[in-house]
Amino acid sequence: MALFFISAVSGTGKTTLMHELRRRGEEAHDTDTECIRYSKQTGRPIGYKEAKRDGYDWIYPTEHLQLLKTQSQAKNIFLLGSIDNFDEVKAAADEYIWMKIPLDTLVTRLDTREKEYGKSDSERQSILALYKTMDSTITPTTFTLDATKPVGDIADDLLAHVSSKFS
Repeated sequence: MALFFISAVSGTGKTTLMHELRRRGEEAHDTDTECIRYSKQTGRPIGYKEAKRDGYDWIYPTEHLQLLKTQSQAKNIFLLGSIDNFDEVKAAADEYIWMKIPLDTLVTRLDTREKEYGKSDSERQSILALYKTMDSTITPTTFTLDATKPVGDIADDLLAHVSSKFS
């Protein structure tokens, strides 16, 4: 049993994959539902409007991470998200998995996405900048998922990998 951290930039399909995993009976969590915005200026938790105005760090709480890590001793748990405390979460996970997407496909998805985040010019610039820097997190041993596939196929690939490596 293991804790899997699946990451990619906004618009790649992490939330869609999470819903598919849940539909199949897997325990999957979206970091967006538990993250806290911390002011870049004061370091204190802030609301959405203040965060958009002043800038923020998107932090997955350590206590939630520790709880998932403990629970993953008894069952596989998938944590999906893009967060500012990436290194902490990656280090706690038993495996880090990357969802790979071509830039042109990402831009198209951002243009048509339903979620609010990524609609403003500043958010889009942030996503595209992160896209360029995230490649450095991928090592030759990083398992990658092809995010251009239908979500059912992505889930199949993920679960086949998990089964072969952690069973």
